[in-house]
Amino acid sequence: AKVYPKLAGGMRNVGSPDLVILFTNTMSHKMLRSVLSGSKNEGMSIERCHTSSIAALKNILEKHAVS
Repeated sequence: AKVYPKLAGGMRNVGSPDLVILFTNTMSHKMLRSVLSGSKNEGMSIERCHTSSIAALKNILEKHAVS
């Protein structure tokens, strides 16, 4: 897991993750647009969530967990 409080350099330092979780309430519109435009070409799975609570994170991870 990686946490990016600020996105310096666009999506090039993110690598190729299986899932990108965007907590939209805690990020700027500019950062959101940058991540979304950079991820279109990479084919990444993106999950957006307005709240940044641990319960929201658990729900997202359970939804995307591989059994």
